[in-house]
Amino acid sequence: MQSGAAAERHERWQAVLVALATDPTLRTGDLPAALRTITEAAARELGIARASVWWVEPDGLRCANLFDGAHHAGVVLAATEHPRYFHALTKSRVLAADDARNDPRTAEFREAYLEPLGITSMLDAPIRAQGELVGVLCHEHVGERRSFTIDEQMFAASLADLVAQALAASAFRRELEPEPPLADLSGEGALGHFDLLLLLGRGGMAEVFLARDRLSRDHAVVKRLRGERAFEATLIAMLHDEGQIACRMNHPNVVRTHDVAQHKGATFLVMEYLRGQTLSALVERTRELDLRVPREAWLVAVADALAGLHYAHELCDEQGAALEVVHRDVTPRNLFVVASDLLPPRVKVLDFGVAKAKVSVHQTQTGMVKGTLAYMAPEQYEGDRADRRVDVYAMGVILWELLSGRRLRESGSLRELERSMASSAPLLDTPQPAGLEQVVARALSPSPEDRFATTHAMEQAVRAFVHDESAARHALGQTLELAFRRELAELDEILAVEDEVVQLR
Repeated sequence: MQSGAAAERHERWQAVLVALATDPTLRTGDLPAALRTITEAAARELGIARASVWWVEPDGLRCANLFDGAHHAGVVLAATEHPRYFHALTKSRVLAADDARNDPRTAEFREAYLEPLGITSMLDAPIRAQGELVGVLCHEHVGERRSFTIDEQMFAASLADLVAQALAASAFRRELEPEPPLADLSGEGALGHFDLLLLLGRGGMAEVFLARDRLSRDHAVVKRLRGERAFEATLIAMLHDEGQIACRMNHPNVVRTHDVAQHKGATFLVMEYLRGQTLSALVERTRELDLRVPREAWLVAVADALAGLHYAHELCDEQGAALEVVHRDVTPRNLFVVASDLLPPRVKVLDFGVAKAKVSVHQTQTGMVKGTLAYMAPEQYEGDRADRRVDVYAMGVILWELLSGRRLRESGSLRELERSMASSAPLLDTPQPAGLEQVVARALSPSPEDRFATTHAMEQAVRAFVHDESAARHALGQTLELAFRRELAELDEILAVEDEVVQLR
């Protein structure tokens, strides 16, 4: 039987959960207000110093609301910096760490987060929507270490379920709201002298628009930080670094960045408009449609990317000093397949958002990992100094995947990922020309010293297996047109109509 105090507490918590479930902010989809209500209730009922809600995004966790007597938001925790914690979240209903600084699931936070804030114990409840991990409700205790009871863990899990309900209500509310016209997608319809025409993509940190320059009347692509993150100092520094590096580059296999600009305090990049799709999207669509892509078409795509990376690696400043640029996040989504009527199809490297260079303002802390785990070299994952050979390794992963037709590292446990990095790549699933498998194996060597020393050397090795480059490029362009016929036609039509409007002005 429960003690009188325990029974009273259980009854009170049931009343709290019912009151929250019927709170107007949850039912009407007012998500910010709902998060404030839930975090305050969590801190009050569990007697903790800090309660917070974090959303899972491509780059990690973003704090949506933290209550410690006042409400805060905006902090970002990178998934690559805390892999054991993120893995534990995917497997847990509740993560209770009584000794958070030494618990293997949370110890990664010790120096940078737990010790400076005096946090000793954590009770984290994953937030799931339709079975997928979308966030986490964190309860952080300051002071002497604390052991969370089963009742407290169940209460925390119930609060996380209420956050999921609030998120669903908010999504339903957005669905009912009419879509804004294209020109109003930015909130104002313009950034400086650029009119925003179409939202092309949105990620965890930034959003990308098709735009027209009112001065030159040319089309461009504008990349800016998303709404509430537009004034975060760390992200502004990263975007500025990306622009500082990219604006120096002028190569047919690197996306051209024209300017780093500001509008009402918000920083944004202006890049060339390209007709095409990311390599990631193209690969996925060809598999969906069961399109056969000639091997040499993929080899040309890889060779193009390697050429663009070598140019970036060799970049120098005005005095001829090497800038030592390393991309550090070479993935299929950061390679863009371009097709136009004027030039043969080609691949361009984009997004130097986590690149390292001597001109960088935002410096990565020692031991901090930047990049995408599935394409990461072992030394990069360990937080060691990353040189151009981590980009060689990433291109080796991409080449292996294009030739085999599947992912090299399927989603699995962190231990499986670490084993994959430390061992030689498995043999390719399909027959390859003599010597090509050795090229892939060399690029994927766990030891940097055994890889190609430069992406140029790897490019030369790959090009040796392309016997008819013109035909290979034609096949690459034809694959793009077949796979994205409808999307490309719609975009071409939008641009044509927009051009007519401009000519009439």
